Amino acid sequence: LHCAAASVSHCSECECNLRGGASRGKSIVRLSRSVRRGNTMADFDLDEYVGPYTGYTYIRRLIFIASKDESLQTPALMKAAEAIKTSTLNTKLYKEVMEKLGDACMDGLDTAWIAATDKQAESTQSSLELQLNHELTNQNHSAALGVANQIGDFYYSRGEHDTALKYYLKARDLTPQNEDMVRMCANVVKTTLEMGKFNHVLSYVGRADGHRPNPEQVSHFACAAGIALLDRGSYNGAASKFLLATSADSNVMSMKDVVTYAGLCALATFSRSEMKSRVIDNKKFRERLDEVPAIREIILDSYASSYSSCLQALDRLEGSMAYDIHVHDHIKPLKTKIRKKAILQYFSPFAAVSLETMATAFNSDVATIEKESAALIKDNQLDGRIDSHNKILYASEGEKRRAAFRSALKLAENYEQNSHALLVRVNLLNSGFFVKPARFAMGGGGGGGMSSGNALQQMFQMMGGLGGM
Repeated sequence: LHCAAASVSHCSECECNLRGGASRGKSIVRLSRSVRRGNTMADFDLDEYVGPYTGYTYIRRLIFIASKDESLQTPALMKAAEAIKTSTLNTKLYKEVMEKLGDACMDGLDTAWIAATDKQAESTQSSLELQLNHELTNQNHSAALGVANQIGDFYYSRGEHDTALKYYLKARDLTPQNEDMVRMCANVVKTTLEMGKFNHVLSYVGRADGHRPNPEQVSHFACAAGIALLDRGSYNGAASKFLLATSADSNVMSMKDVVTYAGLCALATFSRSEMKSRVIDNKKFRERLDEVPAIREIILDSYASSYSSCLQALDRLEGSMAYDIHVHDHIKPLKTKIRKKAILQYFSPFAAVSLETMATAFNSDVATIEKESAALIKDNQLDGRIDSHNKILYASEGEKRRAAFRSALKLAENYEQNSHALLVRVNLLNSGFFVKPARFAMGGGGGGGMSSGNALQQMFQMMGGLGGM
């Protein structure tokens, strides 16, 4: 199988080495060639794609791929069924996967494994619950915490995530230690991610931050928060979270996913200066970015205003993103945002530009560019007007003139307010009006003081005099 450039650094058949060392021009040529081949479904390497994942993420991604591509359905479901048997106690999910496989599986349903697993699970459940009750009765909170986590892990493996969550949350009442609270938050985040309860994910990531997690845990929590924000469509926040991650939990995502999600979300929402400071000049992120050349070239092309190659690379990337369990619903909105931002950035230095020139720069046609520009103008994102006859996009000078008048009027209003306040102060000083501290005024013999009634009367007289100025 040929390599997909988004996930492979070297392929002997393609003769492409995309890690550092090659010139940028050469890497772009090799990159486009390998991605184009990688997007054909016949060349999709299932083992390579799911290789970085473990646990339920590995299984869920296989099931998701099977639902997206009929040609990959049988091998993906067979791998999922085998993974369920070897790494979980989830007989219910195993039955569901085997039902989808149907006659495609020669061996059929492994009823012996189901019976043995259910029997073992029943025994384990009973034993752990008795042990937990014993520790709670003896008020041995430390031991009870360990057993509660074991029960949570047991139910998580069984696929009973609601029950697993209940036992993980018992840690709140059983421990005052920061380390144990961080572990509890990590277990809750892991479980609620699997359940798709992203509000809970963000809540417990926030709680974990208050208990001093170690750097690796900080990275894992940042990844979880990024996925939750991505699901909401909060792409700017998701990019910020993914940029914080220096490692990834294979039970949730891979480092390649972190870089891909961070790059796409940043391109869609960050300003040009933010892309420079937070992404391109971010040494830690650049080290990881070099390992995902497809995203690296998209980011560099965008910053270099090479919009045609940037958008073409995004089109090629879209095929592989259709298999991604987190991004498949967001790749089109992200592409749209990136394209709109590119159009705005392209037009910003010009007073007028030909739509034909823009169409060439964006590898598009005039009608499409005109339609996109009109939509941006309608949404008040692009300050311009279109000459449909001559196919020219003009910057709107009238709006700049109105903005200048508004600025001048605001400046005049501020000057008037400041001048009035200054005249009031000058007249107060000239009239000798002041209020002494209370301790002197109440002494009775201090002299030079002024009663509150006289002070108010004199102030009103002066203010009346100001009205005639």
